[in-house]
Amino acid sequence: MVSESGSGANITRTPIDADNGTAVCVKGFTHTDNGLQERYAVIAGVGDKISVLGTPALIKDNLTTFTGNESFFYNKAGYDAKAYELVGDNNGDGDIFGVTLEAFANPADTNIAVDNYVVVNGSGKYVAQTSKPSASTYGFIGQIHSKFTNNFYTIVRIYVLKNEAVA
Repeated sequence: MVSESGSGANITRTPIDADNGTAVCVKGFTHTDNGLQERYAVIAGVGDKISVLGTPALIKDNLTTFTGNESFFYNKAGYDAKAYELVGDNNGDGDIFGVTLEAFANPADTNIAVDNYVVVNGSGKYVAQTSKPSASTYGFIGQIHSKFTNNFYTIVRIYVLKNEAVA
């Protein structure tokens, strides 16, 4: 995960921390010293096709069970992370993915309800809304499929209606 600043040949890429579930836009690639190709991603903008960070938590050096809790896990700047491309609805077969309430810009928003729509706001967060978003403005459009709450988290499952970059 990187943030980009500047333009043209003067673009600077700075590694940043990111949580799983963050909406990213996979950009170009670089070559590593050992000849491998490494892709990089930035926080997805409103008109971008998105991928979702979803790196498995590998916490091997925790001192207590409490610090091993998945809520302490994040993708540290400068380390590789996995991102999954989402497929939009094509005759009822779009992907469904889940994120916690904390992945939303306002976790207390009453619009985070089944059948409402979801878009990204360009800050790495999701936004729920009652009216159907414009396909000519938003690259990603989802719809809340269901919600699941256990003792610690509420997972919001999002059905992907559209995931294509807006030209």
